[in-house]
Amino acid sequence: MDDLEAIKDKVRFIFNGYKSTDPAMEVYEIEGELILGLPHEIGYKILDHAPDSFIARAEISHEYFELLLEAIAHADLNGLNVPAKARELDARFKLDPDVKPRNKGGRPKDMKLATCIRVAILECMRAGIKPTKNIIAPGNTICAADIVWDIMFELDLAENYKDSFAIMQAWTREIRRYPLDKT
Repeated sequence: MDDLEAIKDKVRFIFNGYKSTDPAMEVYEIEGELILGLPHEIGYKILDHAPDSFIARAEISHEYFELLLEAIAHADLNGLNVPAKARELDARFKLDPDVKPRNKGGRPKDMKLATCIRVAILECMRAGIKPTKNIIAPGNTICAADIVWDIMFELDLAENYKDSFAIMQAWTREIRRYPLDKT
């Protein structure tokens, strides 16, 4: 039982980080290199590292388009250079807002919370706890989704998650989007 409390403490620590108002470091992998930065500067760091691929992606991706606009604003506020192709895309958007790629829709995503759920369940898995349970599992079986939901409920973060089954569904969506490395 002490092991379970230690795991719960780790999960609590992860979700306390989610509740923090301090800016979180953002991480992108661009052309095989990790780009790290605070939310207000990450776009410019990506633009500086790989301008052509970033601009090409911004022309088709809503998320990257928004990131490009933030990068340009950051550069303007800090006296940094912006590639001409980025300025051109920004100017086209200002003249015709339809240039902006459409958002694909779906339910709003809280990537920070989804990441916390993923990390918390991975931490439980590392301790030997199965991420989810199936229908035939005994009633007293504890899985990582149960632990995560308990902690989220304790910290008032479970408003969009009715029970641990909802956490299991969130985990399944995350694993489909970013599968675990089997190596």
